[in-house]
Amino acid sequence: MSLSQVQICNISLSKIGDYTISSLTEGTKQAEYCNIHWENVRDSLLQSYAWNFATARVRLARLADIPIGYDYQYQLPNDCLKVRKVSTDGLFNGINLVDYKIEGRVLLTNEDTIYIKYTKQVSDTSYWTALFIKAFACELASLLAEPLGGAATSDKQLILNEFDAYITEARGVDFEEDNNEQEDYYSMIACRDN
Repeated sequence: MSLSQVQICNISLSKIGDYTISSLTEGTKQAEYCNIHWENVRDSLLQSYAWNFATARVRLARLADIPIGYDYQYQLPNDCLKVRKVSTDGLFNGINLVDYKIEGRVLLTNEDTIYIKYTKQVSDTSYWTALFIKAFACELASLLAEPLGGAATSDKQLILNEFDAYITEARGVDFEEDNNEQEDYYSMIACRDN
């Protein structure tokens, strides 16, 4: 499913029974409120889980300055919303545990080579999964309900319940995709041993 930002906003607006928009710059209060909340909802939902479509791996660039209390500091990528795993070899298998601390946009450590697996900011909605879009639309609708539609508390609660269902399903599907390779490996071993 590939929906534009405007289409996703219109799903949210339809959930609260409001007018849809044709552009985010059209000057209506619907477009204005969608613009106000869009980035915050996007980044908070992306940050809340290690989505496969928003996962990246990179070797960090070491900075010249030596921080107090650590041997090295590394610049985090501009699109980094949350560091998920840190490694000295890029494998992220738990063998090379790394002592580190994140301060601002830098990672501090005593290791001379650092790789991270992180959640990146994905602005292009064509990368979003269908279930992520459904959850996003509900979260946005819950924020638009009061200022635009004056929705009753019970209506807003229904939207939030719908969000909970979609986000749970989206995380479940995402988790299954992430673990298929591992499950196939164990299935292969079980078949071989029989």
